Amino acid sequence: MVYFMNKWQRKYTVIALILLFVGPLVGLIQPIFTNSPVTTPLAQERIHSSWDVGTKSALEALSNQFFSENIFINPTANITGATMSKFTLQTNSYGFYVQKNLPYVVEFSIINSTLNTNAEGFNLLGSPSIYGKNVSISGPLMSNNYPTTTIDTPNLRLTNVNASQIQLKVTGGTFIWNHSTTSAVVLNGFTTALLDSDKITKGLWVEGSGIVTILNSVINGTIHETVKPTITCPTSYLVPFAFVFQPRIHVEINLGGVDNIRGPAYGLSYNLTIEKNGQLEQTLTNVLTNTYSLLIDTAATYELHLICKDKQGNVSTETIITILPQATLLWFILMLVIIAAAVVGAIAIFLWRKQRQWQKTSLVEIPA
Repeated sequence: MVYFMNKWQRKYTVIALILLFVGPLVGLIQPIFTNSPVTTPLAQERIHSSWDVGTKSALEALSNQFFSENIFINPTANITGATMSKFTLQTNSYGFYVQKNLPYVVEFSIINSTLNTNAEGFNLLGSPSIYGKNVSISGPLMSNNYPTTTIDTPNLRLTNVNASQIQLKVTGGTFIWNHSTTSAVVLNGFTTALLDSDKITKGLWVEGSGIVTILNSVINGTIHETVKPTITCPTSYLVPFAFVFQPRIHVEINLGGVDNIRGPAYGLSYNLTIEKNGQLEQTLTNVLTNTYSLLIDTAATYELHLICKDKQGNVSTETIITILPQATLLWFILMLVIIAAAVVGAIAIFLWRKQRQWQKTSLVEIPA
């Protein structure tokens, strides 16, 4: 039939067939394109919930970034000399995890940053070295799986780093925390810790025997610590004196001791019981100085029972101090020489007087 159509009839027929079959096909394809997802650049919308950092450059690339995902410092990465600044963790649904395994090294600085973290907060594992300054952490600064797990030996130097609380259980390392605020601090196992010009609103828990120095800090609540102080003074005094010429003499007793909580406001107090020749003579309590001047009789022996107590009420083991007066040999010899000279002089005077008397008698008896 098409064959018998003229030229214009054939043309219109083809157009009609195209509209008949192609039109519906276009209608089917159009929804596919209009409903397909729009792909956005990775920098604008992350498509994963964790960001793994394995190099110095990757860590420094977090500077000036806003993230809503977990940040992991790869435990098998070597990162040294890196500085991350003006980083923001936007929501409180994620954590900032720093892990370091041997023999790798993780050492970096974080400054001028805000971490709105989840319950695991700024989380540490292994032995990282971190310098922090001007950092706000809405969650805790804590060791991984606290308190069930003990991590290795981190070295933390933090200035104006504020957290909801600090909970760190380690086997050693250093914790230096300056001009910062938190509700509560738990330090378990650090070799050395320094709290300088900080504010703790609820209390400080120091677990283990590591040294904690507290300077210019305000601690509301109680310092919880159970380590007994240790007395370091000499346990015996041999006191020389001038025989006969010094019946009494002053002895300076050293009351020195050490404790793991140190600082100008955390000195020790001493209790001293003094026995003379086995009998109680005097009891002194709450002595706050490190020395005590004791007046003793040189003819007696003394035994001092000393204990010290820290601000938390922990009491040391009792130490017994003995004082043994001993006459100086030189003075003893000098005394013997003086006594001998006196005897010889007395005899000489007696003989001289007797000789004089004899001479007078002899002169009287001689005839003129």
